[in-house]
Amino acid sequence: EVTTDEGGGTPDASCSVGYRVVGEWPGGFQGEIAVRNTGSAAVGPWTLAFSFADGQSITNMWGGTATQDAGAVSVAPAP
Repeated sequence: EVTTDEGGGTPDASCSVGYRVVGEWPGGFQGEIAVRNTGSAAVGPWTLAFSFADGQSITNMWGGTATQDAGAVSVAPAP
């Protein structure tokens, strides 16, 4: 789910979110999340929210600032 700070609902502008695992090893993995503006209007500021189902935790992130409470994760754009 992507929301904006102005009102907390789905933005009027169009966006898409993609996720894929790009590397795995025993006890860990590297994932890639891409948030793309697919419309003509700017989207921002925004927050991406998702949940991990199996106890995963974020230990490092590039291009965003993550906060995590158990499996619930929120990501904002990097400053």
